[in-house]
Amino acid sequence: ECNQGNFERATKFFEESLNLRLEMKDKRSIAESLVGFTRLLSVNSEVKLIAAIEATLKSSNIVLERETQKEIEQIIISLHEKLNDEEFSKYFEDGKKLTLDEAADLALSSIQ
Repeated sequence: ECNQGNFERATKFFEESLNLRLEMKDKRSIAESLVGFTRLLSVNSEVKLIAAIEATLKSSNIVLERETQKEIEQIIISLHEKLNDEEFSKYFEDGKKLTLDEAADLALSSIQ
């Protein structure tokens, strides 16, 4: 949806999906939803979100599907192109401190 330019519909879809996954308390599913949210956020929030996702995956020994992991890698490359190293590192370090629930709150509050 988001790639087709239907921003409002994509936002609603991502929000509903994330809320359902938060209710299930499944970290892998929440992380996957948050990856989708990155396209809807400002650059600094996007970096924080990706960092929170990566930190949660690492600390919980969760491995995402190969396609989703490649998407994260592409997002990081894109973010490095938009920010200098110092800015990227600052937002990434801030994001690593977020719990998955805090990252979800960041994502949801950023689209409202």
